[in-house]
Amino acid sequence: MNFIFDKEAKTLFADDLVLVQGEDRETVFKIPLEIDPDNEYNCFFEFKLPGGETFIDSLVRTPESFEYTVTRVLTFRYGRIDFQLVMYKREGNSVYKTIPVIKGITVKKSINASDDGQLDINHEQKSMLFDLINSKMDTDEYISDKEQISDSLENLQQSVSNLSETVSDSIDEVSQTLSAAIEEYNTETSEAIATTNSSVSSLSQSVSDLQGSTVKFTEQTLSESEKAIARSNLDVLKGTEIFQVNSVYITFSTVSPAALLGGTWARLIDKFLVAAGEKFPAGTQGGSMTHTLTLDEIPSHSHTGLYYNSVSEGNNISPVTGGGSAYGSTIAVAKNNTAAEYVTGSAGGGQPHSIIPPYYVVFMWKRVA
Repeated sequence: MNFIFDKEAKTLFADDLVLVQGEDRETVFKIPLEIDPDNEYNCFFEFKLPGGETFIDSLVRTPESFEYTVTRVLTFRYGRIDFQLVMYKREGNSVYKTIPVIKGITVKKSINASDDGQLDINHEQKSMLFDLINSKMDTDEYISDKEQISDSLENLQQSVSNLSETVSDSIDEVSQTLSAAIEEYNTETSEAIATTNSSVSSLSQSVSDLQGSTVKFTEQTLSESEKAIARSNLDVLKGTEIFQVNSVYITFSTVSPAALLGGTWARLIDKFLVAAGEKFPAGTQGGSMTHTLTLDEIPSHSHTGLYYNSVSEGNNISPVTGGGSAYGSTIAVAKNNTAAEYVTGSAGGGQPHSIIPPYYVVFMWKRVA
């Protein structure tokens, strides 16, 4: 059954959308690919069944068209079915648009007479009826009297009665088949619901048992030694045992580690930490913030200068008693200036100076207990 897509009206329609109650996979709807030429959407039919339920089923894309095969779910009850095409965007799976189907579907009763007066019976039953009619229409016997006419009417009535019985038997058979199918469907549905409820109940019980087991294990199963070990492990996680006595805790926070980790801590103030070695035994303290150089620490050096003596006239220096090897000699002094070296006086302030290396200030504590 081919559908036509009206682009302007944005609708789908097809002629003679009539199905027979109970039909299964005998009718195939074919929808043109132009509703989704780029294959960007998932397409579904949304049916409003005669009983008021909504049934949604997907279309299959083929190289020539979209196809939908009618199943018993759609033809389970007779009556009118309204439906529309729903298209979902593949990315995000959001509704893109819906396309209504004009006319809808009519599901006829499989055996009972329909509204148009025609009898929906199978091929074998139709053949019997046509053969009966044709045999009466094509007979060469001439009915000449009332008795012959009466016999013919009786035969015809008997044939009609036989046909009615056949139809009745067929109706009973179909009714039994439908009843059995409905009962089987209801049974399977009930069993599925019961299984689901049982699974939910079992899951709830398992969760309850798990919670109870957890509480019991925590409160009752642990021995005192196990509880002590657990508390010890908690202390380790808390940090009490990570920072043992004589450990140093460094941070930028002003909060004492005693409040965080427990124990007794002494804050280290205005001190640098030095790695212990031969020159610096562990635990010793020393150093100073400033230092004044001693004489021995000053580099060796001297200061030089000139001393001038002016003599206005040349003279002789007479010998002086006790003058040593020059006694009795006369020394002439020229009329010129003379010079001699001498040592200058002290310089510098002698103030202490800083010897602190580059620093980054933090808070430090030492654990003492």
